[in-house]
Amino acid sequence: MFKYRDPVDIVKVGAKEGVMSIDLIESESAVNCLMTLYLLKRANNQIDGITKMQKLTFVAQNEMAHEGIYAISGEFYKWNYGPISNEVYRTNEVLVGNNLVEDRALALTDRGEAFLADFSYIIGDNKEIFTLIDKCVDEFSQLSLHEIKEKIYSMMVTPLGWLKQSEIKDLPHGTTILRNKGFTSLEIDADDIETLLIYIDEELYQSILSGMNDVKYGRISGLQTA
Repeated sequence: MFKYRDPVDIVKVGAKEGVMSIDLIESESAVNCLMTLYLLKRANNQIDGITKMQKLTFVAQNEMAHEGIYAISGEFYKWNYGPISNEVYRTNEVLVGNNLVEDRALALTDRGEAFLADFSYIIGDNKEIFTLIDKCVDEFSQLSLHEIKEKIYSMMVTPLGWLKQSEIKDLPHGTTILRNKGFTSLEIDADDIETLLIYIDEELYQSILSGMNDVKYGRISGLQTA
């Protein structure tokens, strides 16, 4: 359903081809978009590139994993500049391609701001989870990319399939650090997900608004059948 800015080519941005990725269903992608928009808003334009966005998303998802919270879907693995996730790249493509986030600057557009306002009730219903994002963003967003990288490299983690902890900097290239699929910790129902999906897809959303206006102003009197 979602429109992308360009066909997503993960290899171009340095990730590993064909692996280190999980298949997300549309509802999981939609929730990722909501969580990412909130993270970017909280950072108040302090995230000036996709690499920094990758790192802050990792910090938030890693903190959630420690708390047993399942909200952001994706897999992070050790790569050239620390933990990286193909799903973060894909979420960014959706947000930029549907005019929710500005390209390059990674700042919310007016449409992105309106999106968060319209779904503020979901944020309110899940205060514990979004407060955790606040904590992570407040700690890391004002640091330089180098400072963030050094702090993350010194983190102790237990990679997927490992029995012991290791500092991230000592992990072999390509090691899966964490993985989550699903958002079972979120208080969100099927109607909310359907509305998220419609709102994120700019073309579909505008089409629905246009149809509603046609009915409102008498241009269409009702559903027409062939």
